[in-house]
Amino acid sequence: MQKAEGLELRLFVFHRSGGSHLMYRDWRSRFPAGWDVRTPDAPGLDPRDGRPALMAAVALVEHFLHELDPRLTGRFAFFGHSMGGIVVYEPIRRLVETGRTSPIWLGVSAHGTVRPEAARTGRRLLSEVTGRVRNDVCRALLTARASSAVPR
Repeated sequence: MQKAEGLELRLFVFHRSGGSHLMYRDWRSRFPAGWDVRTPDAPGLDPRDGRPALMAAVALVEHFLHELDPRLTGRFAFFGHSMGGIVVYEPIRRLVETGRTSPIWLGVSAHGTVRPEAARTGRRLLSEVTGRVRNDVCRALLTARASSAVPR
C-alpha cells in the first residue's frame, strides 16, 4: 500500500465477470510509483475465499461500497473491464448522490473477439488484451492528470 504523503492517485481496477484480481497482478509495476493500484475481488470467486458468492448486483455494489469506503478519499479513479465497468457505475452514482468525494476519472473497457479464429474456438489469449488495455488506461490517466480539467 502507498503511504498517504506520497500518494498521487489511488486506482481501483475491477475485473470482468468470472475473473479475479489475478488478471491484473502485474499492473502495479507498470504505473507511476505515486499510484496505489488496488484490485478488489468480488467475494466467493476464489475457492480459498470462504465467503459466499454474491449473486445480485445490488449486493455486489453494497459489498464494494463497504469494503472500499475508507479508501475513497483524496484523488482516486476507477477502471472496470466488462462487468467490472458495470459494477463501478453504481458506487460512483451513490458517492455523487450523497455528496461524497467522487473519482477524478472512470475508465471502462470491453472487447469483442481478439482474433477471427477466436469466434470459432471461443478462445482468446488474455495477454493479447491486457497489455493493450493497461497501456490505454495508463495513457488516459496521465493525459487527464496533465489536463487542466482534472483537479489536483
